[in-house]
Amino acid sequence: NAQKTVDEYKAEVRKKLEDQKKKSAKQQDEYNALTAVIKDSTYKLNDKAIDYEYDISMEPINSMISQYGMTMAQYAQAYGTDEEGLKKQIREQAENVVKQEVTLNTIYKKEKMSLKDEDYQKVIEASGLTISKDELIKQYGKDKVEEAVKSYKVVSFLVEKAKRSAATVNVNGETISGAESSTSAESTTAQSSEAAK
Repeated sequence: NAQKTVDEYKAEVRKKLEDQKKKSAKQQDEYNALTAVIKDSTYKLNDKAIDYEYDISMEPINSMISQYGMTMAQYAQAYGTDEEGLKKQIREQAENVVKQEVTLNTIYKKEKMSLKDEDYQKVIEASGLTISKDELIKQYGKDKVEEAVKSYKVVSFLVEKAKRSAATVNVNGETISGAESSTSAESTTAQSSEAAK
């Protein structure tokens, strides 16, 4: 009887590990697909949109610095850089966030996508939540939920397009084997007007 329990436990652990591996592979596919599109796109970004994302990223850092009585230089040093290097990294991250937002919004519009209840349900399931669409919107706000669902839908679309094109893309978004990806958004020129909200 104890052997059955051990075997059940091993099977459960194996299933959890397999599920985790599948989820990790899916996340890597999503990252690769979006990175490939961004890499092959041309952007004219709005500095105000980048500044906005930069400020959002700096808020928790400034709060922590204030809370612990540190300077920005001390905080940067803790991360192996200087103040200028840290601000440069955060600015680059902010720029990448804007590029992602512009890319996702551009593809969403270009592909004439719309949100359906099933799209919300997919996001709820992928998040491991057990709430309804209405509860999700009540908890996080309509705009945030819609943006998350749009992003999920577009990234899923990109992954599917990449798989259909039989391209293998590495972590840097570079095609390393197979045909060139035929994602219609790869040649998208993302305009700064879409980045400013």
